[in-house]
Amino acid sequence: TISLPWSPDRIMKTFYLGTGVVLVAASVFFAEVRVGRLIDSPPKIWKIVSGMWPPDFSRFASLSGDLMESFWMAYAATFVGVAISLIPGMLGARNLAPTRAIYNLARYFVVLVRGVPHLIWALLFVSAVGLGPFAGTMALLIGTVGITAKFFMDSAEEIDEEPRDAVTATGASGGQVTAAAVVPRGRRRGDRGK
Repeated sequence: TISLPWSPDRIMKTFYLGTGVVLVAASVFFAEVRVGRLIDSPPKIWKIVSGMWPPDFSRFASLSGDLMESFWMAYAATFVGVAISLIPGMLGARNLAPTRAIYNLARYFVVLVRGVPHLIWALLFVSAVGLGPFAGTMALLIGTVGITAKFFMDSAEEIDEEPRDAVTATGASGGQVTAAAVVPRGRRRGDRGK
């Protein structure tokens, strides 16, 4: 048999592989993963699924208020979230950020907001303001800010520079340049994507 020499690279690869195997084994042990529990689960799953079909509309009248509350939560979170996301969306665009530090700060903010799952935001707001529609609306709002701010950043970075330079040459302020050259061009790019 041929044995390979133990080079520093091979030692590190073996170390990483061994560490990975130990971490997977530890996570399976501490998460209490048991194959027997999985084998016993089909009857329980069938009980839940069979309770969902056929749907029972007798309670629809009592649930319609909650349904409308959910709709208004989503509507408010989307509307306010899109408006708020314009700020990090514009500041996180390389061609619009006033300084590199503000650009990085806006990018890190959007990455943080998008990286934390919506359920974690919901739990955070429930613990902060209590259970109810306000906590849910805030969690949805944060999710909307993350998604739309990323869209605004990408749209603003892909606009042509010529219209922006032309408006800047007239002596327009930064806000006027954004309103006259950036937003209309970004809207056209979004319309083309449909």
